[in-house]
Amino acid sequence: MSAPHGVVIRADPRHEGALVEAIRASDEDLEVVRRCADMAEVSAAARSGVADLALLDAADPDVDRPLLAELSRAGMRAVLIASPDDEARARSLGGAGTALAGDPEQAVRALVAALVDAPPAPGPSAEPPAPPEPPTDSSLIAVWGTSGAPGRSSVAVSVAHALAKSAPTLLIDADTANPSIAHLLGIPVDASGLSALSRQAVRAPIGPSDLRRLASPRSPGLDVLTGLTSPHRWREAAPSSLERILEAARGAYRFVVVDVAATSLDPLPALRRPGGGRDDAALAVLAAADRVLVVARGDTVGINRLDHLAKWWEDSGLEAPLDLVVSRVSASSVGGRPAAVLMPALSSILPGRRVHLLPEESAVPEAALRGMAPAEYAPDCATAAVADALADALM
Repeated sequence: MSAPHGVVIRADPRHEGALVEAIRASDEDLEVVRRCADMAEVSAAARSGVADLALLDAADPDVDRPLLAELSRAGMRAVLIASPDDEARARSLGGAGTALAGDPEQAVRALVAALVDAPPAPGPSAEPPAPPEPPTDSSLIAVWGTSGAPGRSSVAVSVAHALAKSAPTLLIDADTANPSIAHLLGIPVDASGLSALSRQAVRAPIGPSDLRRLASPRSPGLDVLTGLTSPHRWREAAPSSLERILEAARGAYRFVVVDVAATSLDPLPALRRPGGGRDDAALAVLAAADRVLVVARGDTVGINRLDHLAKWWEDSGLEAPLDLVVSRVSASSVGGRPAAVLMPALSSILPGRRVHLLPEESAVPEAALRGMAPAEYAPDCATAAVADALADALM
């Protein structure tokens, strides 16, 4: 007689007991081997091989496409327990099946069906494809800037799109306050590649293959690691995990562009709070960056904020070279000759830095409305030209 199939359960406590009893009462070769406290324990069970089936609560915020893909690669088939209102979304996550909450017999049938539909394991002679050659000289570019929505994410998208024309590029959304790269590029936001990799980094080493698996291919040469699905989950982007992700990214891509949130301009010792703070992710990226693009709005308020940021940077001890991108420049905000007005002020605030002026233009919001980079939507727009100039400077 063959050994029973191990089942782990991470379900709503209201239904968990009935699910366990239904599995024990069934005539199928199923055995509950663990009732897990969280998804990390489910993943550990998959990797250890103690179970090849899982019953998971689809409403758990940690149940997403990357997690289910991770379990599948470890040989675990996951059936999702969902309410009637949530069943369609649960099916879209890519599990091995679904069952309605409150119907334990249906859950058992779904587990059996998952076994029947499971793909055969690869034979011992199967050889994995050779990974791509790692880049010999990877560059990590942080896109940072002032508060007040100066357009950091739009700049990150444009620069990454321009760099990808010359070499493999990864765009990472590490903004813990307002993650928006997926929205700008029309990528579904039902799962976070950053969260999935951060969870993995806590449990085991990560490498370039893990990054390529969880990043979303966006266009030739450009992959995107999507950000947090909600700002309140900022603790998932822990600095230690993020540092490991960046190290893996350097081993897989020629250019790594990281969009980060504006930070508080308190002194660094005050920002590094016991137990961590929301700014920690941005600080980790800034410390690891080879170059930082500082984005500020080209108006009176934006230039004033840039002045404060420049003083903070000077006192911070961070050493990456800075380039300055001044966005939304228009005659209505600074006068009839914007460059003549702005350049002297910018030179006094951040002397010796390259300055790129981005004019206010409709191509940027129109491209975002269509889930496109500005250069994809309007190749001749000023934003595309500035992005190409930035890419040339970064190369």
